[in-house]
Amino acid sequence: LVIIGFGTNDAYIDGSDPEGPSRIPLANYEKNLSSWIESLQEKSVQLILIAPNCLGKKFPRHQNERLYVYVQTVRKLSEKYSTGLVDNYQMFLDLEKENNHSLEELMLDGIHPNDLGHERIAHQLVREITRLVENPQNK
Repeated sequence: LVIIGFGTNDAYIDGSDPEGPSRIPLANYEKNLSSWIESLQEKSVQLILIAPNCLGKKFPRHQNERLYVYVQTVRKLSEKYSTGLVDNYQMFLDLEKENNHSLEELMLDGIHPNDLGHERIAHQLVREITRLVENPQNK
């Protein structure tokens, strides 16, 4: 079982131009992730993809808008390749709505999860790992 989760730094726009380039273009991000998935699946490795969590309020809205496109790519590839998925982006938004936690309460610095954020991610990972182990044919 391999868990792959990255994308926040790849999607990030350096500078203040909302239309500026991401550090890693979306096409390259998708190509890299697809390549890893295909290579591991050829070896019969089960995979769980982790979508990046959203960014906190200290970041301009356009950063989350760009990041969301990368999150959608993770979701799309998870479906295409029938991998497990932990969608941190949606989970953090849901936690904010359902439990009256602000995003800032789930993160150390507006990007990195704190203990509560990691606890929630761990619960989702356990659920996905259990699902894959109990029914490996029905990923």
